Amino acid sequence: MTAIPNTSLPESAKAHIAESVERLIESEGIRLQSQKLYPKTAAGLRLARLEVALTIGAMDVVEHAVAIARANGATWDDIAKIAGLSSRGSAARRFGSLRGSENETPARAAIRKLNRAKRAKNDDFRTRLVDVEKELAHYPDAFRGKSVLLPCDDVDGAFWHFFDANFDRLGLTSLTATSFVEPGAKAPWAEVAVRNSEGTSRSSLDGKGDFQSTQVQTLIAAADVIVTNPPFSEFREFVGTLVEHDKKFIILGGMNSATNSGVWSLIRDGEMWLGATANGGAMPFIVPSDYHGSNVRFDDEGRRWVGVGVRWYTNLDVDRRHAPLPLTAQYEPEHYPSYDNYPQAIEVGKVADIPADYSGEMGVPITFLGRHDPDQFEIVGFSRELVRENGFRVAGRALYDRIVIRHAVS
Repeated sequence: MTAIPNTSLPESAKAHIAESVERLIESEGIRLQSQKLYPKTAAGLRLARLEVALTIGAMDVVEHAVAIARANGATWDDIAKIAGLSSRGSAARRFGSLRGSENETPARAAIRKLNRAKRAKNDDFRTRLVDVEKELAHYPDAFRGKSVLLPCDDVDGAFWHFFDANFDRLGLTSLTATSFVEPGAKAPWAEVAVRNSEGTSRSSLDGKGDFQSTQVQTLIAAADVIVTNPPFSEFREFVGTLVEHDKKFIILGGMNSATNSGVWSLIRDGEMWLGATANGGAMPFIVPSDYHGSNVRFDDEGRRWVGVGVRWYTNLDVDRRHAPLPLTAQYEPEHYPSYDNYPQAIEVGKVADIPADYSGEMGVPITFLGRHDPDQFEIVGFSRELVRENGFRVAGRALYDRIVIRHAVS
């Protein structure tokens, strides 16, 4: 491990980090207000900012940083010095229980915690039936004559209830669902439920029922269409499994999963895209009545729910992909600066501001993917794959990730 320098982090660097975090908290707080989750008052903004700060969680950032340092040879003495603690024992006691990895970003750490909470009986995040119905209504003929598998849900979950209730209307040949059992859970075994022309049957699975098990992999290989909410922390691996088996699918994933390694190339190359719904804001997930947190809300039935930033991902054709984005803005050079480190493209800060009359490359927010019509726009690439730096800059200012697009040639 390289010796820890005696000099502390420059004040200018500390100020830059603090300013970046402050901008994030402020912008996300305003977004929560715009979604009417908090009153549009100064007091409401303070509460929204607090929720954002709690959501990003300082310990998620610490978890990531400690994991990287330890993976690269840092000792607890090193960690203690950086953290300003008195001894290696203090550092070990404070950070020794953290379970991050050097390849896990703070955002992924948060998703992993959410995924772990989803699996726990007392912190069970469940997809609402209404959200399943909203999305699957856009695929009226996708399941006719097909076998459907729900490998990461529950034999009594919202996905099962939807397909079971609409089995004949959708024209399914069979429906299969598997449950997952965390080691040590009260449920004695994982289950598989199967419905076909002969009726419905249930039986136990060997092991805990995770999608990587031999039994579930066999079910995936045999199915025509996969529909589920996979573990968020294993989204990339799950998509890889579906691609390996050449499956059609409709699945839920984190809103930033689109730019993950192994996933982005599928979206860029038109082999996967966002679904029809949940393309803005957070999707509600039902939680138990004893679940507590600053982000808990209540629905009309009095059930507790929390909003999670997820999106539907699919490789089935959907009507949304054939709805051109209305364009009213016109290109004016003074309003659309070029990037410092990628001058062949202009910055378009809002999807609504995409100029109708500009034929070159344009950088747009990732939210554009929810409005992408491939007949209208071609995807060129992603900012972090197009430049060596960690994203685009305009007048020296670093920007959030951008998707680079251009008008499709008819």
